[in-house]
Amino acid sequence: MKVRQSNFELMRILSMLFIIMSHILIHGKVLDHTNGVLHLFFTLIMSFILVHVNSFVLLSGYFNYNKVFSWKKFFKSFNQAWFYQIIIVLIAYLTGLEFFSKSELLNNLSPFFNAYWYVFCYLCLYLLSPFLNRLILNLNQKEHKKLIILLIFLFSFIPFITNQESITNSGLTLINFIMLYFIGSYLKKYPISKNFHFKNYSKNKLQIILLTGYIIFSLLHFTVYQLGIGTLNFNNSLLEKIGSIFQTSFFTYSAPFVICMSVCYFLWFETLNIKNKAINFIASLVFGVYLIHDNRVIRSHLYYWLNIDNDKIITSYYIIPKIIVAIIIIFVSCITIEFIRQKLFKFIKNRKIYIKYKDKVINYIKNI
Repeated sequence: MKVRQSNFELMRILSMLFIIMSHILIHGKVLDHTNGVLHLFFTLIMSFILVHVNSFVLLSGYFNYNKVFSWKKFFKSFNQAWFYQIIIVLIAYLTGLEFFSKSELLNNLSPFFNAYWYVFCYLCLYLLSPFLNRLILNLNQKEHKKLIILLIFLFSFIPFITNQESITNSGLTLINFIMLYFIGSYLKKYPISKNFHFKNYSKNKLQIILLTGYIIFSLLHFTVYQLGIGTLNFNNSLLEKIGSIFQTSFFTYSAPFVICMSVCYFLWFETLNIKNKAINFIASLVFGVYLIHDNRVIRSHLYYWLNIDNDKIITSYYIIPKIIVAIIIIFVSCITIEFIRQKLFKFIKNRKIYIKYKDKVINYIKNI
């Protein structure tokens, strides 16, 4: 049985909490409805939590670059996402929460309907992983490093300085996932604690360096955004262009500073030595948290139900504890639902008829 590493499982939990927080700030329109000190505070928080998606993709490259492709693993994620899409859409339709025409209903229930951008990119990445892995395993350290530098230059730096006009990579793309996959695999093949001058540092000193790096890059990302806003006050076309670049890149997962802070964040968790069954158990449920709370149907109502998105300007600091409570409600509710789903799927998997047809489907796909 696979033994989970609690340090990275803890990272998965924290990253999912960061995702919920960012969705509240963006989809819950907190950033749109605040100004002054409150807006500045939430923007600063946003700059620190933008590592969430990148950390999951880095984790994929870190653990999968030397693994054999598994259709079972592919369909596990695919079926989980499709299950929630079907259940949520049907409940919304039958209860009258959402209206769908017949064609819209069929489209939303289709397994090929792209309800989750992350799932689509992740599954595409996993399908490509056998070919990426072959390349990774045949690269030496110098070649691997050169490839990463080239990828960052092409798909992080150039999109940043050209404002996505030359090469488009907002971070919500398969391109970004592939770049992070190569970085994650490099971090596994060549541990930072055994390379460069870091090998002479104690674990505590390395942790301080990585944490400091994460904080510095987060603050730099925040500062660049604020500079971008500031330049818009000048009547200068060049400064306006620079300001537009800085503003656009703030929410971009592929932005150079975001890539750097994501790596520091990831490596900091790598240095931890934790073994905790409770952390491992909760982490096994976090993918369900994303699939439930960020489903398009749920998302369009969730923040109204939580009384966060009410189209009013937010001036009270009471919004801060309110958001904390909302994060807890979303997280606990979703892991409870996911726990029930896992129990249900486990029951179904043990039925003979499921085993019979599952093997037939997988063998058919393998033969193709």
